[in-house]
Amino acid sequence: MTGSDYHKRDYLLPKGCKDLADALVIAVPKQMTAAQLAPLLGQTCAQLLADLFRFGIFATAEQALSFETIKKLAEKYGYVARLA
Repeated sequence: MTGSDYHKRDYLLPKGCKDLADALVIAVPKQMTAAQLAPLLGQTCAQLLADLFRFGIFATAEQALSFETIKKLAEKYGYVARLA
């Protein structure tokens, strides 16, 4: 049988997280810039811009990012983004 074992709770966690302690939750506004998001994720702004480029999103450091984009970046670094 393939797929998730729904008897275990870890199928609800972001990729790479084996326990709830691994998933850190950050509260973010509906929109924010890469420069504002970088310190929350423990990354440099340049790294986030490079990640966005890999996702096919061309943005500047001061350009507002949508919540869906913020959520995608947060998941890449093991965080769960929630609306503040």
